[in-house]
Amino acid sequence: MFSRTVLSLTFLACASPLAPIATDSGGDPDAIRLSHLREGQALTVDFHSQGCFASSDAHLVFEVGSGEVLVSGSFRMSGLRNNRGPAELASHYLTPMELVQLDNMLNLYRRQERQTYCWSTGKHTTTLRLTDPDGSTRTEHYVTDTCIEYTFSKEGDLTTMRARANMLFFNDLTRPLLEEMIATAR
Repeated sequence: MFSRTVLSLTFLACASPLAPIATDSGGDPDAIRLSHLREGQALTVDFHSQGCFASSDAHLVFEVGSGEVLVSGSFRMSGLRNNRGPAELASHYLTPMELVQLDNMLNLYRRQERQTYCWSTGKHTTTLRLTDPDGSTRTEHYVTDTCIEYTFSKEGDLTTMRARANMLFFNDLTRPLLEEMIATAR
């Protein structure tokens, strides 16, 4: 009975719409975590997404200023008509909730890299490079399929796909630029 109650409470907590629940249960102390960035560190993320008919590249830079994490960068999409080249991401500060949600995404990548949830040809290639104030660097690299961003459930003959809860993905940060590029390509 106890384990069923704990399991139910765990599922309830993980689905909380009010606040993200950190999904890291110990893990590697050297793993890169956005919520642990310190003054003077810079995290560069190069994120490539490849689909059937188009691909995109994001170059994101996360830096700490005045105790907050600032993200800036650029986004390029290929496979669209009238593509005008890379677009600059407006610099903005991330909330503590967004940082935890990004860390949750990285924990998912660490646990399930190279999973094959879908039959799609969609792939994400993500490289993180953390530079410390002394110039030393740490790098992490992940290859995932695009379906990693979703949970799947089967009810009878129907399979449903839902965005994962408590996670923010790098393409969520560049989505406004993608939507603008698609709108102008028509």
